[in-house]
Amino acid sequence: MATSSYFSHNTSPTERTLLNSLIVESIQIMGMDVNYLPRTQNNIDSIFEDAERNSFTTSYTIEIHLGDDTIEGFGGEGDLISRFGVEVKDTVQLVMAQSRFTDVITAADATLTKPREGDLVYLPFSEQLYEITFVEDQIPFFQLGRNFTYQLECALFQYSDEELATGVAAID
Repeated sequence: MATSSYFSHNTSPTERTLLNSLIVESIQIMGMDVNYLPRTQNNIDSIFEDAERNSFTTSYTIEIHLGDDTIEGFGGEGDLISRFGVEVKDTVQLVMAQSRFTDVITAADATLTKPREGDLVYLPFSEQLYEITFVEDQIPFFQLGRNFTYQLECALFQYSDEELATGVAAID
């Protein structure tokens, strides 16, 4: 039996716009404002394609929502005591609306079309910087024939001689 021709999973643009508006509104109501810091690679080695030094000189304020894995607290290995001292290996999952990323960040810098691994997110409530380790753009999977959110997997940022000059005192 073939699928019914009376129901379509690629719905109208009006329904997609409605769903996108609901997602943005729910993140703005239940989420929090964070600072998104895009990474700038300086003195890139042409052989290894690795930056000699990274800098973070721009900050964008955008709203996010904590993901399902972070509802009960930070994930990861937690706090470890080793012979080198205490290591904090917290992780966090953040959800961001694709349209808000485009409206806020891509509008200011056209080279940033989606969140990138290596960029930083500053969480003001914990006063910590997290590095984006993975960007998932297919969860939930194609609602109404399109994706509407980015799910960011982030790990606590370990500073190693990067330049932080964003103009935000709490971050710098």
